[in-house]
Amino acid sequence: MPENLDWRNKDGQNFVSPVDDQGGCGSCYAFASAGLLEARARVQTNNVQQPIFSEQEIITCGKDKTYNQGCAGGFAYLTAGKYAMDFGFIEESCAPYHPADRTCRSQDYENCQRWYSTSYGYVGGYYGATTNDGGLAMMEAMQNGPLAVGFEVLDDFRSYKNGVYVHTGVKDTFNPFVPVNHAVLAVGYGVCDGSDPNCAGAEAGTPYWIVKNSWGTGFGMDGYFYILRGTDEVGIESIPVEATVLPQL
Repeated sequence: MPENLDWRNKDGQNFVSPVDDQGGCGSCYAFASAGLLEARARVQTNNVQQPIFSEQEIITCGKDKTYNQGCAGGFAYLTAGKYAMDFGFIEESCAPYHPADRTCRSQDYENCQRWYSTSYGYVGGYYGATTNDGGLAMMEAMQNGPLAVGFEVLDDFRSYKNGVYVHTGVKDTFNPFVPVNHAVLAVGYGVCDGSDPNCAGAEAGTPYWIVKNSWGTGFGMDGYFYILRGTDEVGIESIPVEATVLPQL
């Protein structure tokens, strides 16, 4: 595996859709899921197909079908995986994002083109399979495209500007179910070598994940952040999800 990988610049191409803003709605799982399938569609078609999917349809119609809790949360495994396999994702142009409008209008989406997952699962085959392997399984899976991941947002993360994020508090005692409260998209990884200004003082040799957030481009590094790799920092390596999307013919 390469020491560094960034799907925003892979062999001179960007396979990652633009950063978005979830606003005042707990819909991070929808943005992580949409971002995952958007990126995988780009990777699988070598950027020939570049869909932007509707988070609005996910949080409203998905809730009605009991696949998520709307603006109260959900999981990428059920969304990018089972919901996309069973019902498919429609594109943003068919159902623009208005989180205050939380009514599913399925009759309005009957003529919308749908994109489906053909397979999905936790990296490693089950929840927690990647927690203690130093990030190796995630790195291997990421050769095929970005991954949807979850982690625990703590107070010091909200002021993040740049650098490799490491929570400064004391960890809890062992719990096989790692607490996570935010879903995001891991788009690559790397090692600080002293030449990357985004490492912002991290020691040379510090490994990190490159992660796309859904809090707009004003957060962090134009909407992205680095986080320590290989130690399951705040749960970032506990529930990575991958999926295969069916391109349009």
